[in-house]
Amino acid sequence: MQQLNQQDSMFLYSETPRMLMHLSSLHIYDPSTAPGPLTFDAVVEHVRSRLPLARVLRRKIVRVPLDLDYPYWVEDEDFDLEFHVRNIALPAPGTWQQLWVQASRLHSFPLDLRRPPWEVYIIEGLDRVEGFAEGSFGLFIKVHHSAIDGISGIELMNALHDLSPDGRAPTVDSWHGEERPSAAALVARAGTHMALMPRRFLQQVVRTVPLVRSAVASEWAAARAGPHTPPTPLNAKVTTNRVGDGFRFDLQTAKEIRSAVAGATVNDVVLAVVGGGLRRYLQSRGELPAEPLHAGVPISLRTEQEAGTAGNKIAMMVVTLGTDIADPLGRLAAIQRSTSRSKEVNTAVEARTLAESSELFPGALLGLAVRALPRVRAGRMTSMIGNVCVTNVPGSQVPLYLCGARMEAYYGLGPVYDNAGPIHLVVSYLGKVHLSVTSCREIMPDMEHYIECLRRALGELVEAAAPARRSTTKRPRSRRPSAKPST
Repeated sequence: MQQLNQQDSMFLYSETPRMLMHLSSLHIYDPSTAPGPLTFDAVVEHVRSRLPLARVLRRKIVRVPLDLDYPYWVEDEDFDLEFHVRNIALPAPGTWQQLWVQASRLHSFPLDLRRPPWEVYIIEGLDRVEGFAEGSFGLFIKVHHSAIDGISGIELMNALHDLSPDGRAPTVDSWHGEERPSAAALVARAGTHMALMPRRFLQQVVRTVPLVRSAVASEWAAARAGPHTPPTPLNAKVTTNRVGDGFRFDLQTAKEIRSAVAGATVNDVVLAVVGGGLRRYLQSRGELPAEPLHAGVPISLRTEQEAGTAGNKIAMMVVTLGTDIADPLGRLAAIQRSTSRSKEVNTAVEARTLAESSELFPGALLGLAVRALPRVRAGRMTSMIGNVCVTNVPGSQVPLYLCGARMEAYYGLGPVYDNAGPIHLVVSYLGKVHLSVTSCREIMPDMEHYIECLRRALGELVEAAAPARRSTTKRPRSRRPSAKPST
């Protein structure tokens, strides 16, 4: 039995029927590399063989009565694999649009939190998905955010996939279930934790107060000097009706664009694509503010020593998207300066120490605080977390295989919050950047149009970066062919 940390508990407490706190991913596979025909039963048995490699798969959440303390993970003695792995098919003809409609519907439904909080769907019938082989199939994975973050999600991916079509040697499974703890036992544990809290609180105050004083001074100065984050029609209350879509382009394209602006990173380039896409999209609706929009960018606080441990360890930095700048490279330069400053601030205030302080909140108080957030005034909320969210997860640059079938694409769908705008999930895999967007249909009824705006923003960056790259490569060096966006 293992207790959830503060951030994991926050994702659990903040779930409502409108704001579902799970992450999903959509993968597309080419079965031609598999050693034999693939059946649903074969996939189920494959997942069964990998259960020992990912602890998240057989653990369920047990909440403490009255939320007196954070919940616990318990090994589910009633675990039923067939409940979690399911099979569906697209209707003919099986197009890209149909695939994303189905993925969006699956993402709209809550997980059963009485069981281990995950589901896997095999999606057949991808016969007319442009850019992929006929007969391809999809895999849709849903996992509650309390169980997994972007980095630990990679560990789950590694458990389910192999580096060759031949698979790997079987793993010995020594797992056994746990009996659910009684309410009295959970309350007794909560009492022990609260008794220890005053001493922990004093120790944390000694470490944190100087940092908080410095951080508050920095934030006050930034608030006086920095721009205001304007709310937009994208920053509204969400509904239960999720909508998603995405596209991919060459990672080399992003690397060549970044070379046009000193100090820029691939992540800055992605933010510039999002900024350019938002600018074009809001302009087309006559709703572009004069002030720049900002993005909340989650960053991992997980150290190398914590790799493989359970739980979320993330913080948020807010950076400009340069939507007030028409020039694509000027926008990228503004984003590069903003992300550099944000990283320096996060390092200066020691975000890990501040995150540890929140562990001192009792479960019920944290739950009240989280549930109060949707009632914060929309403009104020937007200033706190940005107009949209953009999260970047590094993926494998070598092929991955499921039951011998080669994975060809890897997209993500994320949770959407009141007033926080669409979430953009970025995954690099096999030399491609996969950029996907999740929102609700009432806020973004024309998702396909927004995706086209993002594509055109990428094209503008490619065109603008070409002469800038030529002017900085006059000294002898190997020349690379210019990469073009792909679908």
